[in-house]
Amino acid sequence: LDIKYLLNYRSPNCKHRFLQKIKNTFKRFSCSIWVCCSPFSYNNIKVRKQKILCLSYCTPFKSDIINNKIFDLSYLDCRIETSLLTATTHCAEFRNKITDSQILGFPRNDFLIKNNNSEKVYSWLKAKTLKQYNKIIVYAPTYRDYGNPYLGKNIFGYDGSNENLYKFLEKNNCLLIVKSHPLQKLDVQGYEDRIIHYESNGLFSLYDLLYVSDMLISDYSSVVHDFLLTNKPVVINGFDIERYKNNRGFAFDPVEIICPSNVCVTYDKTLKCIEEGLNGESTSEQYKRVKTMFHKYSDSNSCERLFQFFKTLIK
Repeated sequence: LDIKYLLNYRSPNCKHRFLQKIKNTFKRFSCSIWVCCSPFSYNNIKVRKQKILCLSYCTPFKSDIINNKIFDLSYLDCRIETSLLTATTHCAEFRNKITDSQILGFPRNDFLIKNNNSEKVYSWLKAKTLKQYNKIIVYAPTYRDYGNPYLGKNIFGYDGSNENLYKFLEKNNCLLIVKSHPLQKLDVQGYEDRIIHYESNGLFSLYDLLYVSDMLISDYSSVVHDFLLTNKPVVINGFDIERYKNNRGFAFDPVEIICPSNVCVTYDKTLKCIEEGLNGESTSEQYKRVKTMFHKYSDSNSCERLFQFFKTLIK
């Protein structure tokens, strides 16, 4: 079995992007099974008898029918999904056949349940801040198609500075780790002992970081649904929910039915929900319902299921 790995030529670490792109093209068309994590990375050209297996990278939260345009991803031979709900929704959005969906769970989600990279994460945290903390909170907002809404705002998108948030974190002895989008940086300067940035590195992934965290704050990102496997609290920050609804839109209407907790639309409400989540239970009936909707499996065996399915493709 000859396995060929395609380096990401768009990566900042790639020195010869054009040359790597050419190499990737040759490798791609010479294989019988092509595995990709995102269907949007390449065009829909494939050679005869070639099969394309898409691991997928998201659950449906934001609308993927943009400006009444439906993306035609019917060229995919198989999509990996987390539940029947995600499979049917993506089929409607991307013109895939439901019979081409395999509900196995996302391999990356295994790291939310069973993880061996905790020491690397804690070493990184020790190097970033000398403060002692009882709780680790990860804040991972999604990308905004309409521009950067955080300019002149605090990191949650509301008016004012991060001073109140800093005092809140100090009072509750928490560390906030911000995973912002590369094109929409959030300003945390001056608060580095309580609010720090995480950027992708070769040591550990965001999912390794989420494994050691005590709470996730996000908005309309599918990382919300992934994080439900940890049974830890999730806070939904919907400061621009109406604007987002009118601009990009959501895969469900009303969107609240796929949110594991109430959507916060004010700064005070967001801080209150964070405090309640730190002190209370995350497994409400709403939380459990959404988790069941988006996950057929709640174990750490998605990689194994994918491996067994992959063997059937090879045969």
